[in-house]
Amino acid sequence: MHRTIDRRSAVRALAALIGIPAFGLTRVRRGRRVKFERIGLAMYTVRNLAARDFEGTLRTVADIGYRDLDMYPDVGGLPPKETRALLDRFGLACRSSRIATSVLRGDLPRALEAANVLGARWLTLASVPAEERTSLADWERLVSSINGAADAA
Repeated sequence: MHRTIDRRSAVRALAALIGIPAFGLTRVRRGRRVKFERIGLAMYTVRNLAARDFEGTLRTVADIGYRDLDMYPDVGGLPPKETRALLDRFGLACRSSRIATSVLRGDLPRALEAANVLGARWLTLASVPAEERTSLADWERLVSSINGAADAA
C-alpha cells in the first residue's frame, strides 16, 4: 500500500526518534517556551530541482506544506514579477531574499527592488567568500557594506 506523508507528520516522526517533543517544534524566548508557528524553506536546498523545473518545484514545496521561503530573486530565471505571480498562485511567500556580497557592493538598488516585488521583509547575506574574509580589514569592509545596505533598505 502506498501512503503519502505530509511534512508535519514527517517532522513529528523524526522528532520522536531523537526525543524532541513531537507536539510542535519550540524555542525558548525571554525565558518562555514558544512554539514555532511557521517553518520555512531555503530554496537553496532544492536549487537543482528548481533549475530544471522552477514551477514544478514551487508546486511540490507548497504541496509538502511549506508556505515561507528564503530565496535568491533570480532562482527560477524569471523576472521578479513573474516569480511573485507563481508564489501567489501556490500560496507561498518569499520572507527573505538572498544576496551575494557582490550584489551588496554592486547592484544593491536592483536587489532591493526585486526583494520588494517578491514581498521579502529581509535580505539575507548568503555567504562570504573565503577570499573576502582573510583579514580584519576585510570584515570591516563587509560591515561597512552591510551598514550601507541597511541605510538603503
